[in-house]
Amino acid sequence: MTTLSDGIAKNFGPRSKIFSVSVKGRGAISMTGHAGPAYWFSKARGRFVTSTFYRQDYPDRVGTWAETGLVAGYADRDRTLLPKPDV
Repeated sequence: MTTLSDGIAKNFGPRSKIFSVSVKGRGAISMTGHAGPAYWFSKARGRFVTSTFYRQDYPDRVGTWAETGLVAGYADRDRTLLPKPDV
């Protein structure tokens, strides 16, 4: 099965910049197809992950960002919606 991203990669070749980020793996993989890479959030690991189908290792910038602990700072916090604006 091919995806929109696969079609873009086929038509535009190396000029296309394709990647996908999602909360769930199915969402990321279905959007990027084979053109990848795809990243999704792993609750078990507390960070974004990918498959070895797309990459064997992460770029240095990903590891640097993960070490900041920003994701852990949002764990177990309540979220409240902002009121609707008066239009």
